[in-house]
Order: sequence, then structure tokens, then C-alpha cells
Amino acid sequence: AWIDTSDALDARSVTCMGADSTRFVWVRPSGREAYKQALQAADLLLGAGGFAAVVLDLVEHHGGAWRGLPAASW
Repeated sequence: AWIDTSDALDARSVTCMGADSTRFVWVRPSGREAYKQALQAADLLLGAGGFAAVVLDLVEHHGGAWRGLPAASW
């Protein structure tokens, strides 16, 4: 599963990485709550199990944007 807060994942690269695109979950949170949605999605996916990997892609965002989230989110 890939949680992509910047909507930058190239879907074709998924198959190049060896992932089965028919069994791949791509989560694209957006808007003002994207950070919170990303953490919630990660929590749900990890809690559900069954994923070989869960990637939380935050590369495009500045650290300050996370300040509004409660410490319990981490």
C-alpha cells in the first residue's frame, strides 16, 4: 500500500517495482486535512494487516505542516 500525500506516485512504476497492480492500494489524501488523513490511513492499513509493505510518502511536505496534529497521532 502507498499513502501519497503529494499525489506524485507514478502508477506505472508500481509494476516496475514488482508489485501486482491488481492488488496494490494507492491512497491519495488531499486538502487541508491531508496529513491527518494520511496518518489515519496508515493506522487503518497497518491494523488491517495483509500488506507486505505500507509506505507513508511525505517527501513533498515541510515539517511545520505537522505541528497541528496531536502528539498522540505519532
